[in-house]
Amino acid sequence: GRGEEHTGGRERPSILADMVDERIGTVLPAILRACRVSTSDPRMRYVVVRYLELDREELYPLKEGSAYIPLFFENSVLLFQDAYGDRYTDIAYEKTRIMEKPELEKRCFQVVPEQPMLKLARARRIARNGIQSAEELQLLESVIREMPLAGPYRAYLLNVILRYHDQTIRDSDPELDEEEKQFLAEIPQQELDHSEQKMLLRTLIRLNMFEEAYRLLLSSGERDLERPYLEQLVRSLVASERHTRSAELMDLGYDLFTLGTKDKTILHYLMEHYNGLSGDMLAILLRGQKLKADGQREMAERLLAQMLFSRTEQGLDDVFELYRSFPDAENVLLRAYITKRAVDYFIDGRVIREKVFSD
Repeated sequence: GRGEEHTGGRERPSILADMVDERIGTVLPAILRACRVSTSDPRMRYVVVRYLELDREELYPLKEGSAYIPLFFENSVLLFQDAYGDRYTDIAYEKTRIMEKPELEKRCFQVVPEQPMLKLARARRIARNGIQSAEELQLLESVIREMPLAGPYRAYLLNVILRYHDQTIRDSDPELDEEEKQFLAEIPQQELDHSEQKMLLRTLIRLNMFEEAYRLLLSSGERDLERPYLEQLVRSLVASERHTRSAELMDLGYDLFTLGTKDKTILHYLMEHYNGLSGDMLAILLRGQKLKADGQREMAERLLAQMLFSRTEQGLDDVFELYRSFPDAENVLLRAYITKRAVDYFIDGRVIREKVFSD
């Protein structure tokens, strides 16, 4: 029968499309994309096809100067090879498409959606136009998982996926299934540049994938993330109590303090666990006191002991006054402070506050 019929000026789908089953749909795409490549150079024995998207090449023998080869993409690179294995890029040749049946290609993809090259062709269109649906997202993910992609093209598709998530994912997005979350968790951070690592971190945090985000943050060393995201991450890690004694989490919490955080959960965590320079601890304590965050007693006790031991003067009186205001303040620390001030006055002849004498 004819490949197509025309009725009233309107083109109907080819009747051949109804004949495509799974067996035919697997092999037909290569036939539909077949081209005749011819060269008059008698030295050439093979045509080599390289796809920029794939980490592989295909070799086709020339017979009487011609070969019939499937070319799925317009940017395919053709090389010619002689009998000795030498390859050439400057050989004159002619390329002729044998047939064009887009309706048959569409039918093949419907019948055999896993046909690799048609699947890759659709992935290319999605990447160019931007992901518009969960189905398109899943297709790109499956192409990355299953096909031997060239490194630059894999990186390009990953960037498309990360930009889609960064622009569309909401906090605790219920529409993202576990398989897609697993895909995000398994992306190797060494394949991402600085901006892509930030996009992935934001997405993981929005999805409450805090352990995965923390691992990525530690392995990448990425700290240049917007403060609200870092605060959300640290709050969750503190609440889980899995990393509260971690030096890395402590450093991250202190970084947030230097960025001006007013989050009471983070300040409480620092006042309970942070140990560092007396000036830094005093700054944390004063902000926590101002914001009425919990943990003031714990920080004041550690800091007072440290300042007395290290003979730190700046802020010592203020820390003492705050610590003594707690009903369960340790008497030994109060007596140590009074003893130090007595030595300052009676032995070193220093001027001390009048309140010390009433104490």
